[in-house]
Amino acid sequence: MEQRAVIKFNAKLGKSASETFRSMQQVYGSQCLGRTAVFEWHKRFLEGRETLEDDKKSGRPILVRTPEMIEKVRDFVANNRNASLIMIEEALNINSRETIRTILHEYRDPDDWSLLHDNAPSHTSLIVRQCLARNHVSVLNHPPYSPDLAPCDFSLFPKLKLELKEHFFDDIPTIQSASTQTLEAIPQTELEYAFESLLNRCHKCIEARGEYFE
Repeated sequence: MEQRAVIKFNAKLGKSASETFRSMQQVYGSQCLGRTAVFEWHKRFLEGRETLEDDKKSGRPILVRTPEMIEKVRDFVANNRNASLIMIEEALNINSRETIRTILHEYRDPDDWSLLHDNAPSHTSLIVRQCLARNHVSVLNHPPYSPDLAPCDFSLFPKLKLELKEHFFDDIPTIQSASTQTLEAIPQTELEYAFESLLNRCHKCIEARGEYFE
């Protein structure tokens, strides 16, 4: 509760979620709330929330998957496209983020997705744009010169470079094989975290009104 009060205080002062998280890490160390939780509460306080208490939940937490639960999760996400796991967990009283992840993964609509790329010339060429339009692919707008908003740049490529540095390869197929093995070895949880981080980064970009920040 104390840390939530600190988040609220910083939000009222106009501090960004990242600034709040960094200062709390310095004060609380290993006892500090996780980044996702800090960003989530910071967002709520910016939106006008006053109470530090958890939202009241009716009944016992749901622990098993049921058709009703699956339907509730899908409906909630359909009406709250930017909902985080914490928001879903608290709103629907599901006391298991792993259960929520499973529902979102197994019961997602395979046609409900959008493409995010970093505006590289190979991605914005006429032939690519025509192909995307022909196949009715929805493309998310990506601001120019913003690698910090591209999951490949801030998450995948650093992992790939770390694993392959100081290795020597004889030919391109060997490089391709090593790269593929490295990417396939990345746990799904890390990929999910990358996209949660993308959401937090987008919120920070909005807070900064598109200006550059560290």
